[in-house]
Amino acid sequence: IIIMTRLFNKNYVLSLTLSFIVLQLIGCKNEARINEGEVDEGEVSLRLEVRLPADADNALTRRMTAEEEVVVSTTDVYHFVDVNDDGTYVGVNSAPIPGTYTAGSEDLIQVTLHTYPGKKSRLVFLLNARQTGNYGYAMYAELDQFLETVIHEQPDEWKSARGACDPLPMYGITGDVEIKKEIPNNLLTDNGDPFPLIRMHAKFNMCLFREFTASGKFYLESVCVFNRKTHGYLPYHESLWDAAAASGPCATGPHIPVSCGNVYEPPTPYFTVCTDAARTDFGMIVNKQYCLEADNANEPDRLAKTALVIGGKYEADTDISYYRLDINVTDGNILRNHLYDIEIQSVAGRGESTAKEAFEGVSQLTARIVAWNLAGQYTLIDGQFWFEIDCDEYYFYREGGQVEVTAQTNYNVTDRGYPAGLYIDPTAIVYTPESQSDWITLSDVSGADGSLTRQFRITAAAHTGNADRSARISVTAGNLTQVILITQGTDLP
Repeated sequence: IIIMTRLFNKNYVLSLTLSFIVLQLIGCKNEARINEGEVDEGEVSLRLEVRLPADADNALTRRMTAEEEVVVSTTDVYHFVDVNDDGTYVGVNSAPIPGTYTAGSEDLIQVTLHTYPGKKSRLVFLLNARQTGNYGYAMYAELDQFLETVIHEQPDEWKSARGACDPLPMYGITGDVEIKKEIPNNLLTDNGDPFPLIRMHAKFNMCLFREFTASGKFYLESVCVFNRKTHGYLPYHESLWDAAAASGPCATGPHIPVSCGNVYEPPTPYFTVCTDAARTDFGMIVNKQYCLEADNANEPDRLAKTALVIGGKYEADTDISYYRLDINVTDGNILRNHLYDIEIQSVAGRGESTAKEAFEGVSQLTARIVAWNLAGQYTLIDGQFWFEIDCDEYYFYREGGQVEVTAQTNYNVTDRGYPAGLYIDPTAIVYTPESQSDWITLSDVSGADGSLTRQFRITAAAHTGNADRSARISVTAGNLTQVILITQGTDLP
């Protein structure tokens, strides 16, 4: 302070000194309450039940590699306490508390925490996101300020698609919990439910809706992202979060840093289609293209939006040409923990010679994009409306059989250009090969067209052919559509 009085105006120094003293007094007040045992009453080893964004069974029905997306390499817990009962949560450690993650019938984080009986705590979980500087976390750091520092930088494409698997960063936060030694079985839950863990990434999967006619064949080859963001918040913003979504919490808007950076033109090689005919994702691009959130809705400049560029061969072309594809769901934004499932439906003509020309040009490609929250693999969400189905893929043996499917929705309005309720058009079933049709029969068990809850039976006739066949059944609610894939083989059970 003495040196500063020689360099600066005395009034400024006095103000600075008083501010410094006030901050010290606040810190000392919290420190005294914690370190002298007024609040902290020792330690307790707890098990925190958590829920990963997607479980392995659901992931497999979507032809995803579950191991890539649920690997947990590091676990850190950040502890914040409302020490002074004034609604301000402050960090009570000088560094995050390392935890141990165990997968099983209950996914658990084992961690040792200081106890604060009678006080409200909030715990922050960061998985696969350990950083040497611990972001902005320090003793007495305020929770809201800390969350603004938890920014993940990703200058390159996600590495799991190119070989080595870099585990996806995940984030979770509790509501008010009381950390005390008398927690039953030392198991902390969210009122009996697991605390949800949410990925910060979105993912794009794409395929062809069906083989195009001879006059317009198109073969999918590659995908890339223009204006891919290089920085993103690991935490979601609670004001942009729908905790009451049908099958799990759901982001409703992007939460990105003010200075998020971007890569305008992606480097080559682009992500390419699977060419192994023995794999279930043959002819598709799945589990490769990951992306940080993007706020397209507030970006008026078309060339500043984040968009996909699809590469493919049109008709008899031997060279790849390119087509721009804009996201037309989730308000045009790219949201964390969402899978954007893309079916290319038609191509008007040959595309541009380069991906850059396609991004800056006019698209000749039409695709149906379905987005849903990965916390509930079978749930589609569009604003306040949701559509849920309990089976979207089923296999029949040669002898045929039947399966019952339940669909539910809350789409009960008629002022958006669509009728209320659920609808199924048996005449719109798409059969592959087309020469084998009408082997699927649909019948209602309960409900009908227009019902909000509907149970229906899918019956497959016996198969006498020598090759597998498939059918795609579309179920709609408003502008939301889910496709049920039925496959019938030539083998016996």
